[in-house]
Amino acid sequence: MDTTTKTILLDSRRWFQRLDITSHVEKLIRESGIQNGQISVFPQAENTGIEVYKSNPLIIGFSDILHFLQSLVTRGTYSHGTVIEHKSCYLHSDIVGRSENIPIIDGELDLAKGKSIFLLEFNGPRNGIKIMCILSEEF
Repeated sequence: MDTTTKTILLDSRRWFQRLDITSHVEKLIRESGIQNGQISVFPQAENTGIEVYKSNPLIIGFSDILHFLQSLVTRGTYSHGTVIEHKSCYLHSDIVGRSENIPIIDGELDLAKGKSIFLLEFNGPRNGIKIMCILSEEF
């Protein structure tokens, strides 16, 4: 079994942001030479998420997702007793999820038509968000 670990570095520009990382992941797959297997994608920042979703804002846009998350988790006082605005971003990433495993078939991501991989930023802006990608020739 051949396993390779690669890193993608990205910058975010806003407090909440959705960044399409599909082309970055596809490039890593091409460079690895892996034809069949899987890729695990996960950011190192605790208050970010990874999502595989349709890249069509007419279906559900990022603002719709944010509105939903903000209706579930409001900024406020948490169990440790401190009011810190950015604490809600950790809960947002817990709800969305911090990683995705995606099959690689014939050297390409096996995503449904129109789907893309997104990094969700819940505590930006920041530089050098490290996204780890582990490519494996086995499922």
